[in-house]
Amino acid sequence: MYCRKCGQKIKDGAKFCSKCGAPMTVVPVVKQTPEEIYPPKEIKEEYEKPKKSILKIIIIILGALLLISLIVIFIILKFDLDSAEHKITNSNSDTVQQDTTEEDESTENTATSRSESQVNEVFDYINNDTVNLSACLTTDAYETIHSEDGTFSFAYPKYIFNSAHLENGTYTFEHNNGVDVDYRLKVYKENNSGDPVSNAQSLYRYFSSSLYSLYYDRISDSTDSQGMSRALVAGYYDSAETDGVYIIAANDGTENYILEFEYYDNDKSDQYKDINYVVDCIYRYCSFSGTTYRPRTFSQFAVDDMGEKK
Repeated sequence: MYCRKCGQKIKDGAKFCSKCGAPMTVVPVVKQTPEEIYPPKEIKEEYEKPKKSILKIIIIILGALLLISLIVIFIILKFDLDSAEHKITNSNSDTVQQDTTEEDESTENTATSRSESQVNEVFDYINNDTVNLSACLTTDAYETIHSEDGTFSFAYPKYIFNSAHLENGTYTFEHNNGVDVDYRLKVYKENNSGDPVSNAQSLYRYFSSSLYSLYYDRISDSTDSQGMSRALVAGYYDSAETDGVYIIAANDGTENYILEFEYYDNDKSDQYKDINYVVDCIYRYCSFSGTTYRPRTFSQFAVDDMGEKK
């Protein structure tokens, strides 16, 4: 056996170490196999694995950071290059434009003038610099228009408007006084299927809700011989009651037929002034207004003579 203090080999059964004198207790010698003294390779690798995993993670992170850095550098360089090319392109473009500016402006002005001319050539009497209501006081002072699809007709006063156009079935006539549009006539159709009476009531609510005040309104509670029900709305957009509007809105169960005439009213109290006669003629010339009377003269209008039936 061996001394537990100094490791000296002593005889079995000795009570003291012959070298250091330490008291002896019996310590059996256990022989260890090499595998017990030196752990197998698998166990050793288990100790080494965490170190290798951490190293791999560090390498991956560094690689990712390097890749991101390269991408950022590439984007910055590309942006600078694109900016330089853009400046060069703009410079060249400016040079070309400078050489052709006069020619382009001339072409554009010619095209604009031609386009406006073509629009106004579709309609007669669209060259009024000023509004001449007194010239609109006869029944022949109105130009009749039939829609392209033949479903309605109307007439516009010849001596009010200075522009007009037809777009997607909508007729628009306007007078611009140099500041804004003070007279506008707009006639159009729009799809709206359903019960004509209910549709007419909806049209009434829609148009009347946009007005400051009403001076006349009427709603059909049935359909007429045309299968139409309609709403008539007349009033003012503003509190001063100078921006007047007269609206005819009819429905035949499949489509709305709308006429809107906006005008300037300088005297609400005068019921027989010129603009009121113009409104009366527009109403009577409109095929979907529901009137049973022909257009009347100003003299008849001034004395409330309803004129002739159709």
